[in-house]
Amino acid sequence: MRQLFTITFLILTLTFTGNAQNKEQIATIMADYSNNYGNPEYSHEYADTVLNPALLKLEQLTCEGNDFGLLNDFLKMLSKTKGSANEVPANVLGGIFICKPEAVDKYLTQVYKDKELVYLLEFGFENRTYDKKDRVKNYSKLKERLNRLLKKED
Repeated sequence: MRQLFTITFLILTLTFTGNAQNKEQIATIMADYSNNYGNPEYSHEYADTVLNPALLKLEQLTCEGNDFGLLNDFLKMLSKTKGSANEVPANVLGGIFICKPEAVDKYLTQVYKDKELVYLLEFGFENRTYDKKDRVKNYSKLKERLNRLLKKED
């Protein structure tokens, strides 16, 4: 059984990592992670080798386009996997906020209304802008928007 899992894991890793990821593959990875959260087979190694590369690709696709289906799937995954020590999801959320603040704001205020997601956003935004505030376009406006989101959640 252990060998079967190892072989399956390697196949999934080779299939889903790198630049070959498309929206459907990323959505599948996030759904699998959400549905198996807490299962040892979906812990650190899975996050490092499968989930995190998919999330980085999700950020790229979301920032490059206007299809927010993946953003919605991502926020669903975050809602189901609260408490993870993995910082990549928060950092990706912060990155998406930098490039698509209106979309993130809308989802967090109209769809999810979850204070923990806003706190994750704050953490990720602070990570993404640490020592780079002068290089982030519209940093002050983004920080003001984030502060408004945080006040709504108090």
